[in-house]
Amino acid sequence: MQGTPLPHRLAAIWFADVAGYSARAAEDEFGALQLIEILQALSREIVGRYEGRIVKFIGDAILAEFPSTALAVQAGAALSNAYLERSAATGHSHRLTVGVHVGDIAVSSEGDLYGDTVNAAARIQETAENPDK
Repeated sequence: MQGTPLPHRLAAIWFADVAGYSARAAEDEFGALQLIEILQALSREIVGRYEGRIVKFIGDAILAEFPSTALAVQAGAALSNAYLERSAATGHSHRLTVGVHVGDIAVSSEGDLYGDTVNAAARIQETAENPDK
């Protein structure tokens, strides 16, 4: 039995992740959870401002889509700056790493995204976090 193919579209895909989150969680669980609350609140505000849509939160990471690469990069810079400032108030300054890639994506009926473009954005974000990889 074959299902209906998923609809496709062109989009800029964006992965953002808290650098050093695992180490922070190991030493200070409450502080790490504060970082997640900060990240999610700022993301909801900033992603929408740049015409983006949060697809989902994945632990200390965010998957979002934007109608253009320019808007995705602008949102990434705005979120990174706001997050660095707000996380410093917790006693530890944490930076956000962001990966952006544009291409064809498949969209499920629930709004989730699939395809090489999503995977590439995740790999770019990982490289930003660990540039020696």
